[in-house]
Amino acid sequence: MPLGPGTLDVGASGGHSIDDQATIPNTASSFTGTRLLVQADAQYETERWLVAGALHAADLEHDGPTVPETEAQSPVGYYATAGLNVDDRHQVLARLEGYDPDTPGSSPDDQLVLGYNYDASSVLRVVVNYKASTEDVADGFFTGRLQVAF
Repeated sequence: MPLGPGTLDVGASGGHSIDDQATIPNTASSFTGTRLLVQADAQYETERWLVAGALHAADLEHDGPTVPETEAQSPVGYYATAGLNVDDRHQVLARLEGYDPDTPGSSPDDQLVLGYNYDASSVLRVVVNYKASTEDVADGFFTGRLQVAF
């Protein structure tokens, strides 16, 4: 099924730092060492379809006394989304997202998200999501929110 003419947006970023006692999410303690961070994302959108994805990765080289298993870390995260505009006000989406912290004793966390968006007006959007682990899709939870544009 052809997607039709649309808009493609792509992005990439990167960073390098030498840190002394930096706080990094999903690490056991403060981080001292060298970090390399890279990210890439893309989104293709037509009047009816949306396809998007992103990949985030890091290379963490610890300095100083560390346990051998934590001398280097390479966490990686991603998401892939597909959406369909049912009509001007209704949108359904499915997203697969994951994160692997690459730390001893941890395992990758892959999630499935099913979403519904309703644009009640030009300034009000209602969002309902069902999120579950890919290992047990039946054991998920619903969230809802209202988005207001100012």
